[in-house]
Amino acid sequence: MEQNFTQKSMSAISEAHNFAIRYKHSEIKTEHLLLALINQMDGLIPNILQKMGINPAELTKKLETKLNSMPKIEGGVGEARPNAEVNRIIVGAEDYDKKMGDSYISTEHLFLAAFDNNSFLKENGVNKKQFEKCFKMRLEEEEKNYDRQP
Repeated sequence: MEQNFTQKSMSAISEAHNFAIRYKHSEIKTEHLLLALINQMDGLIPNILQKMGINPAELTKKLETKLNSMPKIEGGVGEARPNAEVNRIIVGAEDYDKKMGDSYISTEHLFLAAFDNNSFLKENGVNKKQFEKCFKMRLEEEEKNYDRQP
């Protein structure tokens, strides 16, 4: 991966890989990535979800249920690789990065790209427009707080 990723987005991708191995899946799927993003301690994604009135713990349970229902590779998984959908998410995250004028691919780019490539979030009450609005409000808050510093 030659793109520039933030520490948090690299951590989410790495954790998605770990989830694939823990769940004995041969591929890293969108659900693994979403689970990693939603469970990041002090992360942007769970914070915005909470502002939207969505309980990250409930989404986590639904993701875990879905992952547990997927076929497993018995005998362990040697190396899990991203499936086609996750590859599209990574490319889509790069597109969001460029569109937003950012220098690095961050967790919100991955999350937004997941909306475009997978139906889990929509099916579980997460609205993309509302997420974008809450994200924008958070950026504006951060800018105001930054401007107030001496």
